Amino acid sequence: MNTVRKFEHRFSHVLPSHLKDQDIRLSEDLLTWFIEAYTSEGDCVFDPFAGFGTTLLVAEQLGRQGYGVEQNPAWHQYAGSILKHPERLLLSDIRNTDLTDIPPFELCISSPIYMHRHESLDPLSGFTSAGSYADYIDALTRIYAQVASRMTDKGHLVVEASNLKSPEGITTFAWDLCDSLTNVLRFKGEVIANWDHYGYGYDHSYCLIFQAQ
Repeated sequence: MNTVRKFEHRFSHVLPSHLKDQDIRLSEDLLTWFIEAYTSEGDCVFDPFAGFGTTLLVAEQLGRQGYGVEQNPAWHQYAGSILKHPERLLLSDIRNTDLTDIPPFELCISSPIYMHRHESLDPLSGFTSAGSYADYIDALTRIYAQVASRMTDKGHLVVEASNLKSPEGITTFAWDLCDSLTNVLRFKGEVIANWDHYGYGYDHSYCLIFQAQ
């Protein structure tokens, strides 16, 4: 497997105007590549931070079963409008979601909301509650450990993340999250996503690849 790949920000649906300023979708180009690399037709794909349902959409287009969780009602409603099986996307907080009714999946792929080290609002609360960077990394680690318990024996968990540049300095978000996840998951390596355009001060991000311990 190539460890550096070029991806384009490609989407088959245009977000409605009231959601365009919230567009943090993971590229369908990247999702297609990983779903084809790690699953077969009919397999289950899961996204614990489903957002606008892009992971589930691509999974359906490729003949897989897409499942996910999203806590933002507006995003969940939009995702349901573009999916063949909207019932497979739960409106819930992944921290409090019972995953036992979701079939074991071969691939979990997601991109959590990024957080700068200097920020003091919790992304998991929709930036409405106080929180710290360290607590957020810990919370993501617990979430992905919970999710990994529902993977098949040979399943993979892929997390797309970036380090972040800002006037306040550099936050090594991707590296810090990877370091924490290795305490609960088996790190298999990374694919560096070389983007046609990106933000956060970089032109690349990291696709961190894990399996259950």
